[in-house]
Amino acid sequence: MITGVKEGSRGSLGKVNSVIETGNGTSKEVVKKKICYNWRRAGKCRFGRSCKFAHTDFKDGTASGPPKPPIEKSSVTVSSVEVSPKQPEVRQSEETVEIIQRLLNIVDDDPCVVCAVSKTKEKLAGPTISIPLGQGKILSALLDTGAYYNYISASLVEKLGLATSSRGVSESLRVTLADGPVRQVVAVVDVAKIQFRVLQGGRNKNAILGVRVCVIVESRCLLA
Repeated sequence: MITGVKEGSRGSLGKVNSVIETGNGTSKEVVKKKICYNWRRAGKCRFGRSCKFAHTDFKDGTASGPPKPPIEKSSVTVSSVEVSPKQPEVRQSEETVEIIQRLLNIVDDDPCVVCAVSKTKEKLAGPTISIPLGQGKILSALLDTGAYYNYISASLVEKLGLATSSRGVSESLRVTLADGPVRQVVAVVDVAKIQFRVLQGGRNKNAILGVRVCVIVESRCLLA
């Protein structure tokens, strides 16, 4: 009967397993295989079961390997923080507010739009805004979201008697219209605090998309 396992003395080949067997009131110590150094150090041996040394646990005599350190389990704490959204305060200049108010006065497919120059009733293709010029005149402008700048024909500027400026304009500055022709930008003009690029006139007096004025819709105006 095997009652326990204890370590033997150290030798030149390593530790020795000593097993105590008891029976009939007597006991004797039986020397077994020496403990495998690789198994003792690393818990594994490349020779496996064919190893001539013992792969045995000291406590219970099983081949479970050396005792392994306990695994620490980390706990994760999740906390929620309630954040109340704050609306950013938007401040706009009086000039921006004035432009926004004009954009709100949109005439969509209205056949009774009054032209500032000819004073005749004509229908513009697409949504328009009305820009007051004073003395009872109203300039209708087409809203074009595909334009990068505001444009007006040189012939219309001449008929309106508007003062132009050459700031930011060079001889190489040209614009390709939606229907294909290329027009040179000859000046800039301010109409009711809105800046337009003046395009060189052609056969068609309505140089931009078949209308007299082409206006870009800015994102800041759409926030109103």
